[in-house]
Amino acid sequence: MSSMQKDDSYDANSNRSSGCDKGGAPGQFQPSVKLAEKMQKLAKWRIDPSLIDFPKGAPELHGGHATVSRAMLRSSSSNSGDFGKADNHSDAGSKLTLREAGFLVELSHANIIKLEGLVEDVSKGIVWLVFPWEGNGNLRDFIASQDWEIPERIWLIDDVARGVEYLHNQNPPICHGDLKS
Repeated sequence: MSSMQKDDSYDANSNRSSGCDKGGAPGQFQPSVKLAEKMQKLAKWRIDPSLIDFPKGAPELHGGHATVSRAMLRSSSSNSGDFGKADNHSDAGSKLTLREAGFLVELSHANIIKLEGLVEDVSKGIVWLVFPWEGNGNLRDFIASQDWEIPERIWLIDDVARGVEYLHNQNPPICHGDLKS
């Protein structure tokens, strides 16, 4: 299972946009050197957008910087299944999303969500991070879904603390920056 961000204006079957970036010919996108390096580092994580289906009526959650959508990833590999996509809402968001993907591919911890892959077309401002779908939603929704006893709540807090500790022990340390109670 996974979650993904969805941009309704994106056509998975189209190629490059007709816009141009600094110094490029019309119809040809030229990313900055730094952005090209980030995209190259993440090349093995790319997912063909034509392999992603968004079921009608699938849940979609909107946040300040992204939309999370439920989708299905078609593949001959063992990664096939239920996924979610997180979609950024701006060019700056695309760059931040690529930065986040760069961090996520390096992390491996039981309390940190695993990045399954990404769909990117920066010429169109599209960067989708593909994660396993969490059927119970985010932690706040999960906690609100039942009347949890104190020991269970402490267990959840401990899981979050272990994940944050792992991030802070990276070199250089990683600050989550978006934890909510």
